[in-house]
Amino acid sequence: MIKQFLILILITLVVSSFATAMGFGETEKAFHIFEPGFTKTYTYYLIPTVSIPMNYTLEQKGPLAEYIHVEPANMKFYDIKLGERPVITARVDFPASMNPNSIEPGLYDSLIYMEEETGIGEGNFKLKTGANIHLKTLVLFDGKYLSEPKLEVESVNEYKPINAKLYFFNYGRERINSVYAKIDVYNQNDELKLSFQTNSISADYTEEEKEVKGQSNEGLASGTYKVKATVYADEEIKETDYVKLKVGNMRVDVNSYTNKLEKNNINLFEIEVQSFWNDPLDDVYGIVTINGKDVKTPTTGLNPWGRTTISAYIDTREMQEEEQDLTIKLYQDGTLITTKEGTINLVDKIEGENTPSNTAGFSITDEKKSTLDPMTLMIIFGAIIIVLAIFNVVLMMRKKKK
Repeated sequence: MIKQFLILILITLVVSSFATAMGFGETEKAFHIFEPGFTKTYTYYLIPTVSIPMNYTLEQKGPLAEYIHVEPANMKFYDIKLGERPVITARVDFPASMNPNSIEPGLYDSLIYMEEETGIGEGNFKLKTGANIHLKTLVLFDGKYLSEPKLEVESVNEYKPINAKLYFFNYGRERINSVYAKIDVYNQNDELKLSFQTNSISADYTEEEKEVKGQSNEGLASGTYKVKATVYADEEIKETDYVKLKVGNMRVDVNSYTNKLEKNNINLFEIEVQSFWNDPLDDVYGIVTINGKDVKTPTTGLNPWGRTTISAYIDTREMQEEEQDLTIKLYQDGTLITTKEGTINLVDKIEGENTPSNTAGFSITDEKKSTLDPMTLMIIFGAIIIVLAIFNVVLMMRKKKK
């Protein structure tokens, strides 16, 4: 049974390692401007990168697919080996009879999705990977045409300048001579707190987004604000939706802590803390004072606006009162930043582990998560495959000896 399980893991890992890479080559970038009667063919090469034969399927996705004709017509390739370069063609064909105003001005991204199938395994063990070919069509208006602008505002710390960026396209054949924006910052009561202006640029039609940006001369007190941009593009005026702006201050709060301890025992005591600062904080720790004794937690780090849980162990064997006063002091780099006072109950028995719970909707989020990049995962998988293969060979050799 153990051997079958190990072989199953080995097969899964081998299949996973095969279904990790594919690509395509292109003769030119697929970008064109819509015109009735426009026709153009783009050529691509499928590039397999694994040593076993593969089957591939193609699928069209996105807008304007009815005007793009893909070869092979059956949208499939079979038994493609490493080193082969099967050809994919995409012919863009807009009929000459089309109404030039039948498509809304804008940049359209049509996709040819290529999917790889290993052909190894069945059901849940058949693994696939894919890649997208992008064909971009720019549909233009006969004049000036400002797209819906997108406003982006960075969170800052209190009394620091506020930075805003505005992104847009000109989907018109005519140049927009001047585009700029007035940025207004409001508090939650809709009171205007700050205004500033971006730079001004001209805008021709292109595939790439245009950008204007500005910075305020002053900052704001900590809190949550909403920001709106009024965009001036020659004679046209547009307003964006509100976006949220968070202004941080040097504060770390105690959101919650363990609400009960077991008598005559050593208990895990957890504290959820949250940063309201817009920069990372290192060397954050707590000191819990209970029954005249101090207990220090290990140090941790906090991401901007992040929350995490710190913990310590509290010995209740010398505590007599069922309700104990406690003080939690938080420090950052040795400086006291928060003090929270409260009480905690001692009970005869706790079923399961102690959990922090004196805040509605409490949830623990550990900011110190570790992630592995794909290359590291591949190395780990490869090492596991080698170990399992050696194990399997040893088993086979032992069988032969018997």
